[in-house]
Amino acid sequence: MDISDEAWARKKRSEEQLREEGIPVNPNLGPILTEAESGRRSLKEVALRLTSLLLVATKGDGLDQERIGKLVEMTPSPEVLSPRERAFIDDPSPDEDTLDRYRLRHEAIWTLFWVLGQVDELEPPDEFVDPEWMEDPEWTEYIDESAVRPQAEILDEADKNHRYHWAVVAARFKGLPPPGDVLPEIVFERQLIFNWLIDPQKRDWDDITT
Repeated sequence: MDISDEAWARKKRSEEQLREEGIPVNPNLGPILTEAESGRRSLKEVALRLTSLLLVATKGDGLDQERIGKLVEMTPSPEVLSPRERAFIDDPSPDEDTLDRYRLRHEAIWTLFWVLGQVDELEPPDEFVDPEWMEDPEWTEYIDESAVRPQAEILDEADKNHRYHWAVVAARFKGLPPPGDVLPEIVFERQLIFNWLIDPQKRDWDDITT
């Protein structure tokens, strides 16, 4: 199978799954990057990004400024916080919209746990994850037992979410509710993390968009 066949086969599988779930599919929405074209993050990069997301999500959940500051000091590499994340961490009184935005990083965290093999399967984006498991103080032990999933598996999920993303955005443009039971917030957080994971240029976190 050449690389174009790989991409089109992945697109076909994604579309079939979304149709089974009753999610609208755009047949003109092309495939995403192939294994040869995509970037790949190392275990260290994924672990450091996970650290940063856990810090900002924990503050988003309402942890007070003193305690979040101590957590940052305890991390092996506090400099892994992106400039925007650092600004949020250092802000003693962020507004509620900002707290909500960072609280949703739990969905990106869950996706990274899947990438590391600590979650067996990414379920359809129709139910928010329970953050308590992710805030286990022993979570770093999971990293020592982890490896980044094969690129083909990451691309399969990235392609599928790419199509969820289209369905959600298309519904919004038409003034319609999201299709099925899909929660747009989950789709957007997954899209962000997948775009970071497979970015060929391996850009910094703040430069990744959905």
